[in-house]
Amino acid sequence: MKEREKQKDFNLEKQHGEIIGTYEEIYGHKTSIDVENIFQQCKDQIKKVLVLGRAGIGKSTFCQYVTYRWAKGELWSEYKLVILIRLRRLTDNRYPPRKEGKEYSLIDLVKKEYSPCEDLSAEQTQHFKELCKNRQVLWILDGYDEFAQNIPEQLKDVFDHVRETQHHILTSRPYAIKSSYDVKLEITGFTNDNIVKYVEQFFVQITKEINNDSSVTKKLLRLLKSNSSIWGVAHIPVNLELICSLWSNNDWTETTVLTITVLYDNIIEWQCKRHLARQNIEHKHMTKQAVYKRCDVELQFLERLAFKAMDYNKIMLTPAILIEAENDIGCCDVDLEQLLKMGILKSYDDKAIGTQNQTEKQHYFVHLSFQEHLAARHLLTEPTEKFKNKILADIAEPDSYIRMNVCQVLGNFGESTATNDVIAALINATRDEDSDVRSAACEALGKLGEKAATNEAIAALINATRDEDFLVQMGASEAFRKLAEKAATNEVDAALLNAMRDEESY
Repeated sequence: MKEREKQKDFNLEKQHGEIIGTYEEIYGHKTSIDVENIFQQCKDQIKKVLVLGRAGIGKSTFCQYVTYRWAKGELWSEYKLVILIRLRRLTDNRYPPRKEGKEYSLIDLVKKEYSPCEDLSAEQTQHFKELCKNRQVLWILDGYDEFAQNIPEQLKDVFDHVRETQHHILTSRPYAIKSSYDVKLEITGFTNDNIVKYVEQFFVQITKEINNDSSVTKKLLRLLKSNSSIWGVAHIPVNLELICSLWSNNDWTETTVLTITVLYDNIIEWQCKRHLARQNIEHKHMTKQAVYKRCDVELQFLERLAFKAMDYNKIMLTPAILIEAENDIGCCDVDLEQLLKMGILKSYDDKAIGTQNQTEKQHYFVHLSFQEHLAARHLLTEPTEKFKNKILADIAEPDSYIRMNVCQVLGNFGESTATNDVIAALINATRDEDSDVRSAACEALGKLGEKAATNEAIAALINATRDEDFLVQMGASEAFRKLAEKAATNEVDAALLNAMRDEESY
């Protein structure tokens, strides 16, 4: 029996490795396209390009890069003007409804985003209108996913006007966009070679600044390559930057598994330690729990603020939302000046006459993925039963991203939430039309423990191992492995063997 179990574990590890290996193979053989050629496939007179990419993959960096290259005269010389618009800034607070329902225009966007403190002359305004009329302007609209859920009514017409009549590039996470674009590109993140070069350059710079031991580069690359889970996370540029920053400040020699959750937990712990150091509080010998306890008020505030932002579908956070978050945690002495120095929350003030009072400014999280992570942390501190029904109701949301988040949150609650209705909802989600939702549902089932090892759940996971999407296959494989650890029943054993036989016959 022991020999059989060993063979089963070996086969599972082999299967899991092969699935992730497929993921790495895809990354290693992507065909790239030169930036200057992205409009060549556009067939209509109005050139429209949709650029997709996951959180942190580099969509905003891409927008800055092409805008800079255009300004240097290195590409797209056919355009007299390129306008980069951060869509998350198009909020009710910055663009309040006008009297008598007067609509905003293209020139209003340019004035607000690029000349908020002084008016454009009549000549400048007329020249801009001529450029738009003659289609000599390229609009770069960054972050549709941060805008789509909460487009101000008074901006819908001007936004639609840009997309229908102007040459433009629109960036978005994949889940948020349902509009039809003939030309769709994907930012896939770093290639395998890119990862090596980035790590080497990062630590060359560190070595110059603080005389660091250059061997850390080899140690980190060895860790990244030794574990397929960590290697997969590292393909996303923002994650690799965080990994390098953490590696230069922490001992990760024992690390074998790195998920997004673990990565962000580590970065938050690191930021908390820096926060304590600025207050001359000794932290070198503190445990993670002790660090979190000393920063309890700050973390509660950030988590509550992130949750409210997600609940309100807000990216730019008004002073009123900050006050609500303070009141919710029963604390009015949050030091925003110090909180901003943690690097997770940033202030934004675009008024003609600025203010030094942080409570009067708008704020935003340094990256949407941080906001999502902190919101999930907040959910985990709330009474599970209180939120379970509300969360379950959201699994039927039209937005696939919300459905995916529901699966992730239910999985993070763990075995305590493994009720029949939760298991049934996750089983149903394994058949969702969106592959990210299916993958998240499989992973969540694996986290629910023995109670989730029902015949129905096992059947759903077996089907998922045959899914056309490799990430769904990987999620199902991982779920089986976790169920085998916590619920080594005959049903699970039989399902595992059948799944492996099916895989071998493919």
